[in-house]
Parts: sequence; structure tokens; C-alpha cells
Amino acid sequence: MNKKYYKENTVDFNYSSLITFIIILFVINHSAYSQSKPTNKIIKEKMSVLKIYLNKKKHINDSLSILLTSFSHKPSPVIGEAERATAHLSLLKNNNYHDIMLSEHGIAGVQKNVDGLLDTERYDSINWNEYYIELKKTTYDQSIEITISKKDD
Repeated sequence: MNKKYYKENTVDFNYSSLITFIIILFVINHSAYSQSKPTNKIIKEKMSVLKIYLNKKKHINDSLSILLTSFSHKPSPVIGEAERATAHLSLLKNNNYHDIMLSEHGIAGVQKNVDGLLDTERYDSINWNEYYIELKKTTYDQSIEITISKKDD
């Protein structure tokens, strides 16, 4: 009897390569679309504290407009763990539109004056175009207070 032997062709799938590719794709995508953190550029104009009310557009002196669109809250079910309240804003300048989020961080069940957080840890700040925006106060579901600084180019 003549039996024909054949080798079955299979493709070895390398899961580690796939996972590595996905992680690289995520990092590239995240860095391209995430809000940038503050830099050390020189600030040439610092504005006073601005109060922005929910769903009321605020016009800034050099054609920048800010709209506080909503709030969200991520409470912690466990006392002593981190929680945050986030303000969602829309920024518009020269037909350049961008949504940002600024959060106030805290510790569940602990009052602000005893939780040990510094203002820089409690309130977010970001760069957008030539602006540096700092959250100063949140009145949940009503308003926020921010400062906006314009950086040198």
C-alpha cells in the first residue's frame, strides 16, 4: 500500500505580537488625542478668576469663548478612596473647537480642609493652544471658577 503522507500547513499565531501591537496603537492614539499637561512656557497675560455658569457661554477678550456644558461625578463607594467631580467645557477660538474636562479631586468621606491635598493635586489644569487653564473652584451642577493665562509663542 502506498500511503501518501502530507504535512498539514498551519499558521502559528503569536498572541504576544498582537498584544504589543495593540498597546503601541493605544499609546499613540492616547497621546495624540489626550489633553496636554502644562508646560514651562512664559505666561504673558494672566486673567483674573472667571466664573462660568452651566450652559451660559462666556466670551473672553480675545475672541475665545467657553461654554460649560455639563458635570459628571465619579464617587467612591469606599470612604478614604479617591473621587472626582468633572466639568465638561467647550472652547472656541477662530473656528477651532475643542472639548476639555477639568476635574476637582477629593477623598470620599473626608472634608477638603483635612484631606491633605494641595490645590495642584485637587484642581486640574491644562494647555489648549496658547492658553493655560486652571480650575479654581467647582459648584457642582451650577458653575466653575477658572483662571486663563495666555502663553508666549
